[in-house]
Amino acid sequence: MAKLITDRLGGDEEWLINLNLISQLNAWKFDKDFTQDFQSIRNENKKNFITYLLKDPKYKAILGDFVSGFLEGKEPIMIDVMTKTITFVKR
Repeated sequence: MAKLITDRLGGDEEWLINLNLISQLNAWKFDKDFTQDFQSIRNENKKNFITYLLKDPKYKAILGDFVSGFLEGKEPIMIDVMTKTITFVKR
């Protein structure tokens, strides 16, 4: 995904530091090639993430049936991931 965005923004990786530059992608929101490439990369990333999660038996038991249609290419899926970072502070 980063390569696609960098290419569309002229090869400049400044957007990795300044996220406001991503708004420049609005110029391509109706470009069929860009949107197809974006969706293709997005779905591939989802498949990689799900495959990674399914390596753990605990997640496989929870997600197995739910994601099988997506992995077989039969249906779309929405993934929402929340992470929580716990930091220990010594005082």
